[in-house]
Amino acid sequence: MATLWDWLATAAGILQLSQLPSMSIARRVLAREGRFDHFDTFTRQTLTLFSAGIVACVVGLAVVVMSSHAQLLHERTGRVLCCFLTVFWLLRGLAQWTVLARSWPSSLRAMHVALCGLYPLLGLMYGAAAYAGA
Repeated sequence: MATLWDWLATAAGILQLSQLPSMSIARRVLAREGRFDHFDTFTRQTLTLFSAGIVACVVGLAVVVMSSHAQLLHERTGRVLCCFLTVFWLLRGLAQWTVLARSWPSSLRAMHVALCGLYPLLGLMYGAAAYAGA
């Protein structure tokens, strides 16, 4: 039977997918502003490939968490995954708040602020679920 902590981990997996529209919107705005124009073709293709890899990673991990509902925290591997996701999302939040703040498009400042809150929230949710599930 699923516990509150199982639901917390599943909610974090669902919430993790909420950032996907922002990834797409930010990329389109950066392209429209010409921020990729000075890169050669190979570099633009590499950035596109890395972007696709990041999306696949975010979606894949979210699907693993959501599909393992009520079992994720009852196995050591699932708790370790939640610990990894805790560190990952907290560091991603730190990067969003510090490094990306300078280069984030000014027209998307509200999105930047929302992501500065989303990433640490994801880290805290995964961390609380991992700690409570131990």
